Amino acid sequence: MEFFWAVPVAAIAAGLLVGAVMRTRCRRRVERWAHRLVKSDAKLDASTKQLAQARKQIEKLQRELSEARRAAAVASSQLGSQRSPPASQAPKSASSNGFADTMPM
Repeated sequence: MEFFWAVPVAAIAAGLLVGAVMRTRCRRRVERWAHRLVKSDAKLDASTKQLAQARKQIEKLQRELSEARRAAAVASSQLGSQRSPPASQAPKSASSNGFADTMPM
């Protein structure tokens, strides 16, 4: 009679042991995946912050470049108006048709 109860008890004990091992194994896997997810989220947040900083920096540089171009255009126009001779003092061309004389003499 003792053998009759030993088989089901051994099967139940083996089932409980396998269940406990599998539960522990699955719990560890879930913990590893959760840890990876947390690390991935942290990296994503850091990347998002870097992207936002880069965008701000690009906007700032574009504003500075625009201002520098405007200042250069103003300076160039002021310099051009100071240096350009009036139309009455423009040099006269030797040719009457407006083309340079390239014929050998």
